[in-house]
Amino acid sequence: MGRPRVVRTPSEEREFQLRRKEARRVRLRNQTEEQRAITRSKQAALQRRRRQDAALRERENEARRRLRADPVVRQLEAAKQRARREDEAVRLREAEARLRRRQDPEVRKLEAAKHRERRKDIEVRLREAEANWRRRQNPDIRQLEAAKHRARREDLEVRLREAEGNRRRRQNLEGAISGAQLCEGEALQGPETEEDWQSRLRQRTQLSRVRYACCDVCFCPAFERDLSPVSTAQLSLLFAEFPDEDVNSFVLCALCRAAFTVGVIDAPRRSNSYAHPGNTTGLCEDHFFCSSDYEDSLSHVHSLTQENYQQHTVKAKVDCCLQTDGTGKSHCLVQTEETAKSTAELPTDKCTRVIAVQTEDWPWLQFCESTCGNTEDESEDWLTYEIETEDWI
Repeated sequence: MGRPRVVRTPSEEREFQLRRKEARRVRLRNQTEEQRAITRSKQAALQRRRRQDAALRERENEARRRLRADPVVRQLEAAKQRARREDEAVRLREAEARLRRRQDPEVRKLEAAKHRERRKDIEVRLREAEANWRRRQNPDIRQLEAAKHRARREDLEVRLREAEGNRRRRQNLEGAISGAQLCEGEALQGPETEEDWQSRLRQRTQLSRVRYACCDVCFCPAFERDLSPVSTAQLSLLFAEFPDEDVNSFVLCALCRAAFTVGVIDAPRRSNSYAHPGNTTGLCEDHFFCSSDYEDSLSHVHSLTQENYQQHTVKAKVDCCLQTDGTGKSHCLVQTEETAKSTAELPTDKCTRVIAVQTEDWPWLQFCESTCGNTEDESEDWLTYEIETEDWI
């Protein structure tokens, strides 16, 4: 014969449940650490057995769906979750529990596999995208998210961490691409001999002695010895162009450093191509890399300059003039209305700069040559083609 059923009023039932809960809390507080560990393991085993029952899981999911269909219940649960998140002690306990859980390698593997399976499910991705879209339709939520992103961007430590993470990802990606290309090349070549392997090993050893890097502004690859840190005068321009990155740790190549030194042009954008700094003097200049031997390079320089002149006269007529110092002698050059700059490359071992000026009265070009080895005592020589005097205006 079973125990007699005790009939209680609603108030008595509530008091009875409160007493039972209090007694259970007292028993748990009086347990030792070993007893608590045994209790937790029993409860975990019970939960695992419950989750393995498909019918039970389906009944529980259906019950939760019916419960969440009630707007009042949803509001109560949302208020409960907000109050829980606002409790600092609760947040600290949950963070500590997540940290201990992630320190277990098996748990990390299981969670990673679970996330991979979830991302592969197209229905799950569609539901999440729909939920995110509905969430962003709320103006208050959009304002909160925008404020959160602004506060995150204004945090210098966060920006530094993100910049370092992006730099590491770029290095890992470049390493992976180079490794894949190397493996592909080896696969196409077929099995290598002992001599080929020794040769490749020597090449790798030689390459490992040189460290490669890239410019943080234009991403052009360069040797580390060819890169230089940012100076204090360039920080303001870099901060304006890259506000979300740590510009104090930038290194610049020679072209970007020259662009910032000019001071009148914008910082070059990050791309595979580089725009040469503008001509600040306004003069029509032709720069050539030619041999130090004037006799050998004269014909090359003259022919290239003639070509450049004829191309520019078709597009626009250059209006140049000379400025005098009051004595009537031609002394210095004045800026022109339209200028052009071109670069040609010739076999050379020494650099020579040639400045060409052309006017309406004298369409042929006059050159001022200055070699890389000029000293303070040396004066620039004016070289004029097809004229012999300075009275050519």
